[in-house]
Amino acid sequence: MCPASELGASPRTNGAGAHGPGEETPGPAEVPGPAAPGPAGPNRAGALRTIGHGRSKAPHTPGNNRSWVGDAAVQDPASGLLAFNDAGLPGPAFEALTGTFRTHLQRARGGMAFTVYRAGAPVARFYGGSRTERPSPDDPVRDPWTPDTMTVLFSGTKGLVATLAAVLAGRGELDVRVPVARYWPEFAANGKEDVRVWHLLSHTVGLPYVDPEPAGEWAVLDNAANARALAAQRPLWEPGTRVAYHAITYGYLMTELLRRITGKDVGALLAEELAQPLGLDVHLGLPESLDSRVAPVFRGPDYAISTFLEDPERRRIVERMYRGTLLGGDLFNTPQLRRGQLAAGGAVGTADAMARLYSRLAVAVSPVARGRDRTGCADSVNSDAHATDTDSSGSSNASSAGSGDDAHAARTPGNGPDGTGTLVHPDALAQATREWAEGVDAINDRPLRFGLGFELDDSIGTYGPVRPAFGHSGAGGGLHGAWPEHGIGFSFLSNEMLAENKDSRAKDLLTALARVL
Repeated sequence: MCPASELGASPRTNGAGAHGPGEETPGPAEVPGPAAPGPAGPNRAGALRTIGHGRSKAPHTPGNNRSWVGDAAVQDPASGLLAFNDAGLPGPAFEALTGTFRTHLQRARGGMAFTVYRAGAPVARFYGGSRTERPSPDDPVRDPWTPDTMTVLFSGTKGLVATLAAVLAGRGELDVRVPVARYWPEFAANGKEDVRVWHLLSHTVGLPYVDPEPAGEWAVLDNAANARALAAQRPLWEPGTRVAYHAITYGYLMTELLRRITGKDVGALLAEELAQPLGLDVHLGLPESLDSRVAPVFRGPDYAISTFLEDPERRRIVERMYRGTLLGGDLFNTPQLRRGQLAAGGAVGTADAMARLYSRLAVAVSPVARGRDRTGCADSVNSDAHATDTDSSGSSNASSAGSGDDAHAARTPGNGPDGTGTLVHPDALAQATREWAEGVDAINDRPLRFGLGFELDDSIGTYGPVRPAFGHSGAGGGLHGAWPEHGIGFSFLSNEMLAENKDSRAKDLLTALARVL
């Protein structure tokens, strides 16, 4: 790991802590991704029907109603499997990925997708199973999962919000080292006047639940009411001294912060900054006209929010954190959730959209683009970018290199979906994807490692065997992320939620992917 500046008064408490970033070096805005593998070899897909093994046609995009089956390299009508070898992976490599996906598909009562993109272009894509719950994996697939099937991303949404924050930081509109109150004055209440923006993004702010909770049947979807309550609330601990996953409140906090800066709702911001320019099929505030493409989510019989949690007292805290969103009922299949803008977990999208986005981010922050060696360390240091100041108590805290207006002079050169512009300024993305907080979750004992809103590769291998990696996971098994050194973005998405200690779907697929790169 590269050197990092430990923020002054941030002792490791309960095994948790937080700190600022290491140095960074400016680099080119964007570079081409690695070349795709060579032509495909023979395709031996076992019992699966082999349709072809070269490059398939372009991936499906919304509004394109052509049949996908004729483009698939492999299809299996019984399981609904469609497998696309877009980059012409060698036969054995493609077969290995297909075999791993099929293994999990044979156990599924729902549907799933695993997609891999490099520098914005598809490498390999897999879809299968049922959009609706089946009593048994052996039952026929009558409602197959297809490339344009969407489902709830759960906390994969947080990665989209983190990307929006990085976009604004790259333009100089957001400085993560200044107090939140600079943008949101009411947030200074109850001793929070010196809480920094990075505390919100790195899950170290100490506001894991809303107290008191706003009243009303749909209060969990009321961003404004929950933001007001959090602004008035006192943190449970000194911000920056502990890390604990802010499962729902992250969304309220970031929604209001982004609104104060841009004057826009987070759903509109997502559409304008990411979805529309890049043609991404992802929505925070889904139009009713797209409901028919959404696969309803359902829980496996042994599903639990966290298998790391055993203490009854801390479980009660977790129940307050989630406010019933995952503990019962059917909130995530309701029209209210789909129309709402729950930035902690309410986005709806396809696996292709998420993999394509992260592949663009992977290229922007790759070691080549950032001028780094393979360890991730900068070749040179811009020391002016990481000044510190001393507060009245004498402790050193991360601070801006300048005022909120000029601290980030770099501007995003462009946002074109054709790759000629930069989605996120490389400096801002490098800042967002280096470690800002690491430790054992102060509430549920899970090991955590965060950048600025992004999860980072961790000790339990969440993002597979390749490092560095960043992205965000979602409840029930969803995983979306990037391997920068390979220019790779990936997404695993399913409507069947499994307990994390029994769910190896994404990890197995990433392990298989790493072997063929």
